[in-house]
Amino acid sequence: MTPAASGAPVPALLADTAGGRDTASRTAHGCWYPSADPAGRQVAFICDRGGVPRLWAGPPDTGEARLLDANPEPVTEVSWSPDGRWIAYTVAPGGSGHTRVLCVRPDGTGRREVAGAVPGSSAHLGCWTRDGSALAVTVAEPVGENAPAETTGSRADEAWAHRDGTAVLLDDAHAAEGRARHPAGAPAGRLSAYLIDPDRTRSPVLLAAEPEAATLRVCDLTPDGRLALLRGGPRGRRRAVVWDTAGRRATCTLAVADGDPWIGRFSADGRTVWLRSDHDREFAALMALALDEHGEPAGLSVTAAREDSDMDLLAFPEDGHRAAVSWNTAGACELETLALNGDGPARPISLEHEVVTRVAPAGPSGMLLALSGSQRRPGIWLVPHAAPPARTPWSSRDADAVPPGRPPPPVRGSRTPPPAVPRPRAGGRGTVLRSVSSIAGRA
Repeated sequence: MTPAASGAPVPALLADTAGGRDTASRTAHGCWYPSADPAGRQVAFICDRGGVPRLWAGPPDTGEARLLDANPEPVTEVSWSPDGRWIAYTVAPGGSGHTRVLCVRPDGTGRREVAGAVPGSSAHLGCWTRDGSALAVTVAEPVGENAPAETTGSRADEAWAHRDGTAVLLDDAHAAEGRARHPAGAPAGRLSAYLIDPDRTRSPVLLAAEPEAATLRVCDLTPDGRLALLRGGPRGRRRAVVWDTAGRRATCTLAVADGDPWIGRFSADGRTVWLRSDHDREFAALMALALDEHGEPAGLSVTAAREDSDMDLLAFPEDGHRAAVSWNTAGACELETLALNGDGPARPISLEHEVVTRVAPAGPSGMLLALSGSQRRPGIWLVPHAAPPARTPWSSRDADAVPPGRPPPPVRGSRTPPPAVPRPRAGGRGTVLRSVSSIAGRA
């Protein structure tokens, strides 16, 4: 891979702001976006206990949780590194769209800013490398007065100084490309995806950069880092892009569904991409995109689909051997796990709440679910292997969250589902493409 440009973000140490420990409380609060350590013994999550969504962590089977970052900046995403040494999270100062990516040790020490420190810039969380040595982030660097020196002056397009958005020039080659594609007076923008080592033992590495992009997310990397799975495209025209990180080129693109930005994962050998896709379909399904030794498309098949239901979420709780999928059925969620090799039937999972907002692996412990309902505060539930879900003790009990005199509705399955609400669908889907001209949309 090519070393990053001089404007790449560099991790910067911050003061420790970890809070104290807290036991399970009956005060109604929400917990969501769980991410477990590799052993499944600790869970990092977002909790609004105290009124602000902050980063917390605690074991899934006891009531004691600890505040890892007491700053008032709302936390929006969380990701525990595969080696267990770091917890990465995104914060939105003042609730704005200019987000930053931070990392902290599981004990609350070593807090550092990874990307988004430049005034006016934004950074978004991507995946970790499989060994946990680096974190993928997407950076939108500012223009105008706050732009770094290497992105201003005679090298910057005149139109970018007046554009209501973000742009960055990475080097002379990128500048020449931008001027060729966007003559004077035409708006342009660029997002850049980097691999960053929170320990600062290695320099940031540029993975991909796209002109005219509003957002770009790195969803997965092959174990050898040769290929990356990118997600981009505007709403209604989302795209999964298989990206050659050395040649910085797209080997394949495929339509994927709106909604959750974590669209899929590579197999262990890098020869298959499992995707939540609505390619040539009305409803999103689980698809297997086969790749040859060069990362080019070699075949596409449907692994799991329903004729009348969208697949809303796709996760891989058992190290890629099984998938957890959530189906949108008449406005409610139906969750099941299935073997990716097709060996054995799908296993349905009974849910206490109406909506699954996130599924995350929890190592040998099973998987974690973030659940929400119309009369319940968001909570996190542990699903052991072959056992029903159990509410984590630091999530609010339904009895604490539901207003007095209004009992919770019956458990799902004992009542008639609400009528289906029509959902707008994207237009027709094309064939698998081998290249991509731009990636735009929201992460």
